[in-house]
Amino acid sequence: MKKQLVSFFGKAHPLVLLYFIVILVAILTYSIPAGQYDRVKDPVSGRMIVAAGTYHHIESTPATFSQFLLAVDKGLNKAAPIISFLLLIGGALGVIATTGSIEAALGKFVGKFKSGKSRVIILGGVMFFFLFCSSSFGMGQESMAFAPFVIMLMLSLGYDTMTGIGAIVLGYGIGYGVSVLNPFTIAIAQGIAGVPYPSGSLVRIIISLIMFVCALTYLNNYATNVKDDPTKSLSPDVPEEFRETKNLELVEMKAGHIRVWVVFFLSLAYLIYGAVAKGFYFSEISSIFLYMGILSGIVFGLKPNEIGRAFAQGARDMAVPCLIIGFALSINTLLDSANIIDSIIYYLSLPLRNLPPVISAGGMVLVQTLVNFFVNSGSTQ
Repeated sequence: MKKQLVSFFGKAHPLVLLYFIVILVAILTYSIPAGQYDRVKDPVSGRMIVAAGTYHHIESTPATFSQFLLAVDKGLNKAAPIISFLLLIGGALGVIATTGSIEAALGKFVGKFKSGKSRVIILGGVMFFFLFCSSSFGMGQESMAFAPFVIMLMLSLGYDTMTGIGAIVLGYGIGYGVSVLNPFTIAIAQGIAGVPYPSGSLVRIIISLIMFVCALTYLNNYATNVKDDPTKSLSPDVPEEFRETKNLELVEMKAGHIRVWVVFFLSLAYLIYGAVAKGFYFSEISSIFLYMGILSGIVFGLKPNEIGRAFAQGARDMAVPCLIIGFALSINTLLDSANIIDSIIYYLSLPLRNLPPVISAGGMVLVQTLVNFFVNSGSTQ
């Protein structure tokens, strides 16, 4: 029985796993006491923040059967800005992919760094790109829109799909966790704390670089082992869409591809400037990606219908990630409606109260990791 469960959950679709968690959380709302902190408006940031020491129990409001049935729909509605963001990113990347610019750039990259020792430069370059985007303008789960292209690159180097996903997740994970400029975390937190933004950047840069080197070393060791012995792969099954991977070195970089990349990097530069200096949020950033895709198609010479079809295909490829985010946020809606999020945070914080500051700081990291499962928004936390 145990083996059957392990086999089921090991092969289960992410949406199935998330739905089981939704069921579990709905049950837990009947056992975790309801409670909440008082909120006050922070005069500096204008945001409602928790007033320390004000936690109190309130009347229990466990999830009803109706709330359980509506949880996924409410999660998808709550995720609407992120879903819109992902669809537009996917559409833009779909247009860029149709031009062949990504394959051409990857081909240049692979051709220059295809030797064994130089491949670590590719891994490091990919990881650092996502670290930079996450650390500077807060690109988190949206990074997964780039997964097909990163996986294509890693497979062409003789690695596996896990190496591609690892390069993305480790990169943006470090960038988000030790952000230097992230407006959704650093700017908000320092505003609430009354600390000038972005003070402490040098320390965070140093920590980011240390973590980057550690993560790159780990990923490179794994990737090298997989290349030498494919049986050591954690993801030996190659998805069907990647089974006929092109020889990227044979893809020629043309003038049209260069024009597309000029549009891409100019758009990225404007995005970073807007996020850091102008407070761009989902709507503005999504619009930048929308017009990045349109302009990329135009400068490459695609016809309007070709741009439309490519954009639609790119957005279609983001359907499952969008659903996953919606399902994940449905967990949050159940916790919120049952008024137990504050209770979870309160009980997790109790063991830290009487600890020495140094140990308490380490404990806060562990607690934050657990809290992140229930409240998976950096700005909300």
